[in-house]
Amino acid sequence: MMGSDLDFSPRERVKNGTKKPIAFYYTASFDIFNQMKFINVYMCLNDKFSGRILQQNFFAVAEASDRIFEVNRILINEALRLCNLYPDYYFTATISGRYLESEKTLNKLIKLLGDLPSNFIFTFSAYSLAISGGQAIANYEKLRRTFNNQVVIEYPESEAISVLAGFPSNYIKLDGRYYEGKTKTVLSYLRLLVEFTKTSNTKLIMGFVNNKEARDFYRDNGINIYEGDAVMHAKVKPEAIIAIANINTNI
Repeated sequence: MMGSDLDFSPRERVKNGTKKPIAFYYTASFDIFNQMKFINVYMCLNDKFSGRILQQNFFAVAEASDRIFEVNRILINEALRLCNLYPDYYFTATISGRYLESEKTLNKLIKLLGDLPSNFIFTFSAYSLAISGGQAIANYEKLRRTFNNQVVIEYPESEAISVLAGFPSNYIKLDGRYYEGKTKTVLSYLRLLVEFTKTSNTKLIMGFVNNKEARDFYRDNGINIYEGDAVMHAKVKPEAIIAIANINTNI
């Protein structure tokens, strides 16, 4: 494995990272042919007292205040930098649903994105969209009319499927940890999502796929794009992911 890896142990330690207050890390989505679809750009906070805090642990908290706009701007700018630096690869960054809550916040996002590169992919969490207010659907539609870029909706397991219907996307990313028990209930929900994507022209991504057996199980159930240790460990340098992608595709 090339480059530096992140250690997603319960203590969330980083084996090789930076000491900066804000740092970035990267994962990638791969299909069944081991071809990379896009690179996910994430951020983490290096707190003096709490240690390293990963994005999924502080984004939801930050969305409770306007601080989310400052934090999200830093993440978006990193993704835009990489899009311009590596135009042959797709990069995705999480966008807070708070940007969709009013015309003012939407215009703030549109101004921030500027002349948006075509290889930038929006990612919204289903939870963030669900709490983003009554204007969110209309503002989401305006955003998609403004930029013809692809969209990922991630982790809908905690929300009603109506969120997916109200915010149509190119990809839906699932949380593999939710399906690990393979109970009758969760498998029924998985089959429902597979059928939903067939009728909505949407592709499913399974996140947190950490072994070959899990990957094969999801493949057999109609999911052909994966993230997690089964395909690649997280990196602290995007170039490490690109190097591996180049080897896989013989570029």
